[in-house]
Amino acid sequence: MFIKLSLQSHNQPNTPEDAKKHFLVNGLIHLALIVGVVMFGGVALLISAEQMSFTPSFSNPIILIAVFFCITTIGLSFSIAPFYRKVTPTPTSPRSALQQYQIMCLMRWAVIEAGALFSGIAFIVTRNILPICLFAISVAFLIYRYPSQKEFIEFTEDKKG
Repeated sequence: MFIKLSLQSHNQPNTPEDAKKHFLVNGLIHLALIVGVVMFGGVALLISAEQMSFTPSFSNPIILIAVFFCITTIGLSFSIAPFYRKVTPTPTSPRSALQQYQIMCLMRWAVIEAGALFSGIAFIVTRNILPICLFAISVAFLIYRYPSQKEFIEFTEDKKG
């Protein structure tokens, strides 16, 4: 019974240090996603830089789809937290609250990353400057959406409506 209790208490973040460790892990995951996307963008730029067109083309359907997809994924990233809060049960412990926040962050980052990666592929295919600009906007937004304690507190407040 003592082992069971000590394991149970070990799994629950009861101290501020445990929460800080959790935020550190979230931050490292976020950094890894950013580094991966930036590396992909660098490779895309290396592959296509020699034939790159600096005149934005709004007539190419792939570029139009990339514009739509980039704007849609950034917009969708704002609705993930409220939707996730509605479909998940209220956390019963600090650990479950931190886990729910981490899952929500991962989903939001994946959506933003999808827009960035699609823009990178569109750049490789079209060799036009517009998709690389969309890529840069998506990466900047991904960087902006870092995990924070303030956002965690807002995320875990009582659900209204």
